[in-house]
Amino acid sequence: MNICIYENPKWQNFLPLVWLKPTFDLRCGMFLFSERIQKIYQQASILTFENNNPGSLQAELFINGNTILHKPLPDKEAIFMANGRVAGFRTKKIEITNQNLPDIIDKLKNKIETIEIDAQVVEHPWELISLNKETLIKDYELLGHSQPCPSASGGAVTIEKGGIVEQGAYLNTDDGPIYVRAGARIRATSLVDGPCYVGEKSLIDGAKIRPAVTIGNVCKIGGEVEESIFSDYSNKHHEGFVGHSYISEWVNLGALTTTSDLKNTYGTIKINTFDSTLDTGTLKLGSFIGDHTKTGIGTLLTTGCVIGCFANIYGGGLFPKYVPSFSWGTKDKLDEYELDKAIGVAQKVMSRRGVTSTQEYELKIKKAFEQTKKERK
Repeated sequence: MNICIYENPKWQNFLPLVWLKPTFDLRCGMFLFSERIQKIYQQASILTFENNNPGSLQAELFINGNTILHKPLPDKEAIFMANGRVAGFRTKKIEITNQNLPDIIDKLKNKIETIEIDAQVVEHPWELISLNKETLIKDYELLGHSQPCPSASGGAVTIEKGGIVEQGAYLNTDDGPIYVRAGARIRATSLVDGPCYVGEKSLIDGAKIRPAVTIGNVCKIGGEVEESIFSDYSNKHHEGFVGHSYISEWVNLGALTTTSDLKNTYGTIKINTFDSTLDTGTLKLGSFIGDHTKTGIGTLLTTGCVIGCFANIYGGGLFPKYVPSFSWGTKDKLDEYELDKAIGVAQKVMSRRGVTSTQEYELKIKKAFEQTKKERK
């Protein structure tokens, strides 16, 4: 059976997090969205379809790439709905393109039944944060195994072979499980509250990890983190607080970089995009930070702050609520980050982790630079 993971039609809602990746390669819980679907359908042939794909694709089962599944979809011809949103559909083998996918779904609604399923479809970036805790717990159940750890206060802890928890680290599973991948290390004096996921080769260095934190692969984390998601290859190695935030790949947060995640008025938090303001309806929300962004020491980020990809901000103090992609400067003056310099720094940073920047990847960077010019103007 061919299964197509198609990109969320509302992908622009996730900018600037997805300038360099499809929406189904965002992280929530222990997995990327695409990884979770592939784990559930291990015997199937998985195809992916991005919104910028000019071609077509044939399959029988189509799954919205931002659906949090924990079991296979019903084996019948139907449209599958979750929290009022289309999670996918199963039909006779058909061919889709970016142009005809919405029409196909509309036509199918009049031909086949609609089934409500137990899943979540994510359409806004703040939902990645609000759903992370329950997704971590369900993902742990999806993995289906646990390994008791003497340092845990109770509940389930899994430490893969090659993962290290030093004596003097404290793992607390009162609120949920903790999963430590191979090559990860939790150093002495670290406090880790579950539910929590620590990816391969990541380092927790004397940090206070509060509940509902996801840390991707090859990250270095210090200070205090609460209800946040760190993508692969991102660092917050020093003191400072990050709460209710999504940190993309290859981000480095300088010492004492701190996010605010609660308004003094206890009102709902709004976020700014390039051309609009959105009320998230949430009381606690920190920052969304795009790929390859760097913050200097003492950087302060207000509630609902959005920073684009390839921003380099420094000088300390409270920055604006919206920082465009490819910006360079202080809270008082931001200039355009020269494209060649941005790519050059990215190449250096990636090579330090044994990752080679491909020509395709650099073309995505150049495209993002062109598409974000209007923001900087």
